[in-house]
Amino acid sequence: MDPHLICVAGYLFTKAGVEEFNDQWVSRVKPILPAAASVFHASKCAGRHDEFTGLTIGQSDRIFETMVSITKDAMSFGVIVFIDPKEYEAELQRQPNIRRFVGSAYSICALRCAEYVSGWVGDNGMPGDIFYRFEDGCAHAGEASDLLSKIGQIPQLKVQYRYGGHSFLSKLDALPFQAADLLVWEWQHAFVTATVDGHHERRWRTNLKSLVDKPHKAERLSNVGISIKAMVNSFYGLTGG
Repeated sequence: MDPHLICVAGYLFTKAGVEEFNDQWVSRVKPILPAAASVFHASKCAGRHDEFTGLTIGQSDRIFETMVSITKDAMSFGVIVFIDPKEYEAELQRQPNIRRFVGSAYSICALRCAEYVSGWVGDNGMPGDIFYRFEDGCAHAGEASDLLSKIGQIPQLKVQYRYGGHSFLSKLDALPFQAADLLVWEWQHAFVTATVDGHHERRWRTNLKSLVDKPHKAERLSNVGISIKAMVNSFYGLTGG
């Protein structure tokens, strides 16, 4: 993986989709995880370390393939947004005031994911609001949470994001986070092997090719994208950081 990329990924599930994912995870994934592993961690499973130590390559592959299968069965839409922090910092140096309108690199990626999810919901005529859930533990979770709360207080943005609330939870409290973890790892693996010097395997893993049979969106945020997002947020009075 490329430790220099910041990625945020997520999946849209209906209430029925969440129930289906949870049921399938309990019946199909949990029984094949190592006894020491309470949830699926893609990087640990792929490297077969920490609580995944002792897995064979075949066992690791089976876990990945099963995670792909239950994710595809239950999800409606997937999204991943990523950014090179060097490009983010360069844009902040060029426009010092821009951070107050976009927040951290994590926050801007998280909000872009939310935009894509709400846009897909609207484009597909799905009714109702969206309740956004994020995995806790990120250093910038508080900032992202503040931005989301402000979105809920700005009428135009509340409608645009279909905002119905948000929370930060652990993987054990929200099992579908494991699907997002899977997507981040598979996407980063594909990006690194395809673009970073020293990697000669120029191909996608079968798992990622299978995942994107279902609707997905990927975006690499550029300096232009950061500036545009700052202008839009400034227009609506959305600030953070």
